[in-house]
Amino acid sequence: MLPIMFGIAMALGFDALAVATYGSAALTDYVWVQMVTWGLIGGGVAVHAMTRPTPIWWCRLLSRAKVWLQGLSGVGTVHAPCV
Repeated sequence: MLPIMFGIAMALGFDALAVATYGSAALTDYVWVQMVTWGLIGGGVAVHAMTRPTPIWWCRLLSRAKVWLQGLSGVGTVHAPCV
């Protein structure tokens, strides 16, 4: 949750800097300002999604999918334990 809050805080800080630099129209007239803002928020969400612990049911599902795909491709099976 902390990366999401950090991303939102950075986006708010960037928006404040954009308004201070380009005026109040920066948030509506310049598309790149909106893109950077959503990129900062999206980066926080992505970091949160990549670093949170994986639930055991998700790990088991992915493990079964990997074994199934390896069986289809003919590659030897390698079982990754779910911790």
